[in-house]
Order: sequence, then C-alpha cells, then structure tokens
Amino acid sequence: MKSSKCAPQFGKNKKKLLLNKRKLIEKKRNAHTKDLIETLNEFTIKTQLALLEDAFTSYMGIHEQLADLDEDDQQQEHIDKLMEVSDT
Repeated sequence: MKSSKCAPQFGKNKKKLLLNKRKLIEKKRNAHTKDLIETLNEFTIKTQLALLEDAFTSYMGIHEQLADLDEDDQQQEHIDKLMEVSDT
C-alpha cells in the first residue's frame, strides 16, 4: 500500500516540477523576446535616422545648387543691366 501512496505523490511532484520548468522556460522566452524586440526597435530607429539624415543631406545639396543657380541668374541680370547702362 505504501507504494501506491508514493506513486501519486511522485506524480504530483513530477507535475509540479514540469510546471515550474514550463514557467521558467516561458519567463526566459519572454525575456529573450523582449530583448529581441528592443534590439530590433533600436536597429529600426537607427536605420530610419540614417535614412532621414541621407535624405536631408541630399536635400541640402540640391537646395545649395538651386540657390547657386538663383545667384548666378541674379548676377547675370545685374551684368545685363550694367551692359545696357554702359551701352547707352
């Protein structure tokens, strides 16, 4: 009879042990998933910032080129006006 009482007790301990292991595995998995998500979020943010910086640099380069063209046009207009005045 003692052996029959030990068997259910052993089964309960085994279930409790397995449940504890399951909880531990889930806890580690959740922590790993959280770390992975944070790492991915950090990578995504850094990538987006790099893309924005590249876009801004390109924009500023084009803006400066257009500003130089506008200055060249204005200078040419002044030169044309000076030429008209000097011709008269």
